[in-house]
Amino acid sequence: MLLRRLPALARGWLGPRHDPLQTLALPLRVWPTDLNLGGHMDNVRYLALMDMARGIFFARTGLTRLMVKQKFAMPIAASHVRYRRELLPMDRFELKTRIAYWDDKWFFIEQQMVRDEAVVTEALFKSIFLGRKSHLEPRRLLQTLRAEPIPQPSIPPAVRAWFDAEARQRGVDEPALRMSA
Repeated sequence: MLLRRLPALARGWLGPRHDPLQTLALPLRVWPTDLNLGGHMDNVRYLALMDMARGIFFARTGLTRLMVKQKFAMPIAASHVRYRRELLPMDRFELKTRIAYWDDKWFFIEQQMVRDEAVVTEALFKSIFLGRKSHLEPRRLLQTLRAEPIPQPSIPPAVRAWFDAEARQRGVDEPALRMSA
Protein backbone atom coordinates (compact mmCIF):
# COMPACT_ATOMS: atom_id res chain seq x y z
CA MET A 1 0.00 0.00 0.00
CA LEU A 2 2.93 2.31 0.68
CA LEU A 3 4.04 2.05 -2.96
CA ARG A 4 0.56 3.22 -3.98
CA ARG A 5 0.24 5.92 -1.32
CA LEU A 6 3.51 7.80 -1.85
CA PRO A 7 3.01 8.66 -5.54
CA ALA A 8 -0.69 9.36 -4.92
CA LEU A 9 0.06 11.72 -2.06
CA ALA A 10 2.74 13.43 -4.16
CA ARG A 11 0.13 13.92 -6.91
CA GLY A 12 -2.17 15.32 -4.26
CA TRP A 13 0.34 17.89 -3.08
CA LEU A 14 1.60 18.70 -6.57
CA GLY A 15 -1.69 18.33 -8.44
CA PRO A 16 -3.87 21.23 -9.52
CA ARG A 17 -5.86 23.15 -6.92
CA HIS A 18 -9.37 21.85 -6.45
CA ASP A 19 -12.53 23.64 -5.30
CA PRO A 20 -13.54 22.12 -1.93
CA LEU A 21 -17.21 22.17 -2.99
CA GLN A 22 -16.59 20.04 -6.10
CA THR A 23 -16.15 16.28 -6.44
CA LEU A 24 -12.61 15.00 -6.98
CA ALA A 25 -12.41 11.80 -9.08
CA LEU A 26 -9.26 9.67 -8.94
CA PRO A 27 -8.71 6.92 -11.51
CA LEU A 28 -7.48 3.72 -9.84
CA ARG A 29 -6.97 0.02 -10.55
CA VAL A 30 -7.24 -3.12 -8.42
CA TRP A 31 -3.76 -4.59 -8.03
CA PRO A 32 -3.01 -8.18 -6.95
CA THR A 33 -1.82 -6.85 -3.58
CA ASP A 34 -5.35 -5.49 -2.99
CA LEU A 35 -6.95 -8.95 -3.08
CA ASN A 36 -8.11 -11.22 -0.29
CA LEU A 37 -8.27 -15.04 -0.44
CA GLY A 38 -11.62 -14.81 -2.24
CA GLY A 39 -9.91 -13.17 -5.21
CA HIS A 40 -11.58 -9.75 -4.90
CA MET A 41 -10.56 -6.50 -3.25
CA ASP A 42 -10.40 -6.79 0.52
CA ASN A 43 -12.72 -4.56 2.58
CA VAL A 44 -9.75 -3.15 4.49
CA ARG A 45 -8.22 -2.06 1.17
CA TYR A 46 -11.44 -0.24 0.21
CA LEU A 47 -11.14 1.81 3.39
CA ALA A 48 -7.40 2.39 2.94
CA LEU A 49 -7.97 3.70 -0.60
CA MET A 50 -10.76 5.96 0.66
CA ASP A 51 -8.41 7.29 3.34
CA MET A 52 -5.77 7.96 0.68
CA ALA A 53 -8.32 9.72 -1.56
CA ARG A 54 -9.46 11.95 1.33
CA GLY A 55 -5.82 12.89 1.88
CA ILE A 56 -5.46 13.86 -1.79
CA PHE A 57 -8.75 15.77 -1.67
CA PHE A 58 -7.61 17.73 1.40
CA ALA A 59 -4.21 18.43 -0.15
CA ARG A 60 -5.64 19.69 -3.44
CA THR A 61 -8.26 21.87 -1.79
CA GLY A 62 -5.73 23.48 0.51
CA LEU A 63 -7.20 22.01 3.70
CA THR A 64 -4.02 20.05 4.45
CA ARG A 65 -1.80 23.15 4.27
CA LEU A 66 -4.23 24.95 6.55
CA MET A 67 -4.26 21.99 8.97
CA VAL A 68 -0.46 21.87 9.15
CA LYS A 69 -0.09 25.65 9.46
CA GLN A 70 -2.72 25.99 12.19
CA LYS A 71 -1.96 22.62 13.87
CA PHE A 72 -5.48 21.24 13.34
CA ALA A 73 -6.47 17.58 13.33
CA MET A 74 -9.32 16.03 11.36
CA PRO A 75 -10.32 12.73 12.96
CA ILE A 76 -13.11 10.57 11.58
CA ALA A 77 -15.85 10.38 14.21
CA ALA A 78 -18.02 7.78 12.45
CA SER A 79 -18.47 6.07 9.11
CA HIS A 80 -21.03 4.12 7.16
CA VAL A 81 -19.89 1.96 4.23
CA ARG A 82 -22.02 -0.01 1.80
CA TYR A 83 -20.42 -2.58 -0.50
CA ARG A 84 -22.66 -3.09 -3.54
CA ARG A 85 -20.45 -5.05 -5.95
CA GLU A 86 -17.02 -6.62 -5.79
CA LEU A 87 -13.91 -5.28 -7.46
CA LEU A 88 -11.81 -7.93 -9.20
CA PRO A 89 -8.12 -8.07 -10.17
CA MET A 90 -7.08 -5.34 -12.61
CA ASP A 91 -10.51 -3.66 -12.59
CA ARG A 92 -10.31 0.05 -13.32
CA PHE A 93 -12.52 2.32 -11.26
CA GLU A 94 -12.85 5.90 -10.08
CA LEU A 95 -12.84 6.94 -6.46
CA LYS A 96 -14.95 10.08 -6.06
CA THR A 97 -14.66 12.27 -2.97
CA ARG A 98 -16.76 15.28 -1.99
CA ILE A 99 -17.94 17.23 1.01
CA ALA A 100 -21.62 16.32 1.01
CA TYR A 101 -22.75 18.51 3.89
CA TRP A 102 -21.65 20.46 6.93
CA ASP A 103 -23.30 22.09 9.90
CA ASP A 104 -21.81 24.27 12.63
CA LYS A 105 -19.56 21.44 13.86
CA TRP A 106 -19.36 18.44 11.50
CA PHE A 107 -18.25 17.70 7.95
CA PHE A 108 -19.89 14.82 6.10
CA ILE A 109 -17.62 13.45 3.39
CA GLU A 110 -19.10 11.19 0.74
CA GLN A 111 -16.98 8.75 -1.25
CA GLN A 112 -17.97 6.41 -4.06
CA MET A 113 -16.07 3.81 -6.01
CA VAL A 114 -17.49 3.71 -9.53
CA ARG A 115 -16.75 1.09 -12.21
CA ASP A 116 -18.31 1.40 -15.67
CA GLU A 117 -20.64 4.14 -14.36
CA ALA A 118 -22.03 1.84 -11.65
CA VAL A 119 -21.47 2.56 -7.95
CA VAL A 120 -19.52 -0.35 -6.48
CA THR A 121 -19.05 0.98 -2.96
CA GLU A 122 -20.31 4.09 -1.22
CA ALA A 123 -19.33 5.58 2.11
CA LEU A 124 -20.19 8.52 4.30
CA PHE A 125 -17.72 9.80 6.89
CA LYS A 126 -18.50 12.18 9.74
CA SER A 127 -15.49 14.30 10.63
CA ILE A 128 -14.51 17.39 12.57
CA PHE A 129 -11.64 19.88 12.44
CA LEU A 130 -10.11 20.15 15.90
CA GLY A 131 -7.90 22.97 17.06
CA ARG A 132 -5.96 23.03 20.30
CA LYS A 133 -8.93 24.22 22.36
CA SER A 134 -12.07 23.51 20.31
CA HIS A 135 -13.46 22.58 16.92
CA LEU A 136 -13.42 24.89 13.92
CA GLU A 137 -16.64 25.90 12.23
CA PRO A 138 -16.75 24.24 8.78
CA ARG A 139 -18.25 27.25 6.97
CA ARG A 140 -15.48 29.57 8.17
CA LEU A 141 -12.84 26.99 7.37
CA LEU A 142 -14.15 26.54 3.82
CA GLN A 143 -14.51 30.30 3.38
CA THR A 144 -10.75 30.70 3.86
CA LEU A 145 -10.23 28.55 0.76
CA ARG A 146 -12.68 30.30 -1.60
CA ALA A 147 -13.14 33.85 -2.85
CA GLU A 148 -16.91 33.47 -3.31
CA PRO A 149 -19.42 33.08 -0.47
CA ILE A 150 -20.08 29.54 0.69
CA PRO A 151 -23.71 28.51 0.25
CA GLN A 152 -25.10 26.16 2.89
CA PRO A 153 -25.98 22.89 1.13
CA SER A 154 -29.32 21.23 1.66
CA ILE A 155 -29.21 18.11 3.81
CA PRO A 156 -28.75 15.02 1.62
CA PRO A 157 -31.08 12.10 2.47
CA ALA A 158 -28.16 9.96 3.70
CA VAL A 159 -27.08 12.67 6.15
CA ARG A 160 -30.68 13.21 7.31
CA ALA A 161 -30.95 9.46 7.95
CA TRP A 162 -27.66 9.63 9.89
CA PHE A 163 -29.02 12.42 12.14
CA ASP A 164 -32.20 10.44 12.73
CA ALA A 165 -30.25 7.26 13.57
CA GLU A 166 -28.02 9.15 16.02
CA ALA A 167 -31.09 10.66 17.67
CA ARG A 168 -32.57 7.16 18.10
CA GLN A 169 -29.27 5.92 19.58
CA ARG A 170 -29.35 8.74 22.12
CA GLY A 171 -32.92 7.77 23.00
CA VAL A 172 -34.54 10.86 21.51
CA ASP A 173 -37.93 10.28 19.86
CA GLU A 174 -37.78 13.29 17.55
CA PRO A 175 -35.16 13.72 14.82
CA ALA A 176 -32.21 15.83 15.93
CA LEU A 177 -33.29 19.45 16.00
CA ARG A 178 -29.78 20.76 16.39
CA MET A 179 -27.76 19.10 13.65
CA SER A 180 -24.41 19.37 15.39
CA ALA A 181 -25.39 17.29 18.41
